[in-house]
Amino acid sequence: MKLKFLNGIVIISILSITTVYSQKIDSIFFAAKAEILLKQYSMISNSVGKQKKEAELAFRDSLYKTLQLDDAFYYTFSEIKTIGRISSEDEKLVIYTWNIPQKGGFNNYYGIIQYQAKKNKEIQTYLLKEASEILTSNQQSYADISMWPGALYYKIVENKYKGQTYYTLLGFHFKDILSNMKLIDILAFNNENTPYFPQKHFRYAGKTLNRVVFEYNEKVQMTLDYNAGMEMIIFDHLSPSRPSQIDQFQFYGPDFSYDGLKFEDGIWMHESDISVTN
Repeated sequence: MKLKFLNGIVIISILSITTVYSQKIDSIFFAAKAEILLKQYSMISNSVGKQKKEAELAFRDSLYKTLQLDDAFYYTFSEIKTIGRISSEDEKLVIYTWNIPQKGGFNNYYGIIQYQAKKNKEIQTYLLKEASEILTSNQQSYADISMWPGALYYKIVENKYKGQTYYTLLGFHFKDILSNMKLIDILAFNNENTPYFPQKHFRYAGKTLNRVVFEYNEKVQMTLDYNAGMEMIIFDHLSPSRPSQIDQFQFYGPDFSYDGLKFEDGIWMHESDISVTN
């Protein structure tokens, strides 16, 4: 089931890409690069222990260097089915994310950001470095992109407020054998085109948060998506199977009601028990 969902992430990511083939690029050159990356990725599954981690990092670093090449921003690398790629509507942001399963139901997460600078149009490339303790110990702590919670992002929602563009990211996180997570992050870029996760842009359940994290039973599915018609992020309301299981999130699942978040004055405001329309 997890493999099927991961494939779903990849499919959604590919379908979400804005076509940019109007830019003249050397497709043969990048297809050859993709073939090399595929061979390097195959070494991960053929390795164990320390060698596997080294293979994971080697693939990440090779992809990172490839994405820094001229015109790499305009090539989708769709040959590599094991990584997801999504882009923003303004065609300035591209995010690659992928996961590598580990023992015990855990995963390592990797991410790379490409961003087209506003002024000089140069493409900047950044690594997202996983720091899983953000989710396990203090999920609301503010962090730059070197302290990333790890997620497979499948949707970018673009909003502007007071001249600043905010890219809201919807993502999925395999937690362990008992539960999964879905995340809502916000990514922005400062005047130096450096990416960061802005603070305090969610008002949820009476609290001001830096990100929203949902945890639920591994065997159920949770809906989290953007409804363009309603201009809201819509998601299943989660509840425990029994009252005695409150805060034991491995027992949580959808209760057939929906909540939402609406972007107002730079803040995603929570609305509960909403009626969902197409």
